[in-house]
Amino acid sequence: MFRIKRNISENRHIKSRHFDGLVNFFPEINKDKLANIEEFHSSVARLLRTELRETERELEEHLSKITQELSVIDSKMERTLDSVDEPTQIVDRIYELSTSLTNAREENEHYENEVELRNSIKFLKENLSGEKTKVVSLLQNTINDGLRRIVTSVFGPERKSPEININD
Repeated sequence: MFRIKRNISENRHIKSRHFDGLVNFFPEINKDKLANIEEFHSSVARLLRTELRETERELEEHLSKITQELSVIDSKMERTLDSVDEPTQIVDRIYELSTSLTNAREENEHYENEVELRNSIKFLKENLSGEKTKVVSLLQNTINDGLRRIVTSVFGPERKSPEININD
């Protein structure tokens, strides 16, 4: 931040007479061209300086607003803390809320377990019903085949055998 402020406030323009010392070391140097380049750099620096000053002003305004808001929050906190006669009441309230939260979590866990168990029971009942249907069908077919064999052996193949229907 300090460096930015220094760059904004200081003028870094190099005058063309300062280029005379360069001619001693570099005789072929074009001083006019260096002066034009320096003039261009100065113009750019002026534009940037203006922009930096505007940004600095905006940042200072934001900082001021934030500082004011922090002061308001600090004063509200101070009033809240000053209004509490007994700090044990706050601790008791926090304990009550913590206990309530723990109880709510346990109830929620019991509910989730109950839902899971109900889903498992429903799945198992569906499987049981399917298995029962298979067993009843197998039993019915076995009995009917047995009856057909008995009727065929006693009365012959032309005779119609009775059928048993078993339901759930």
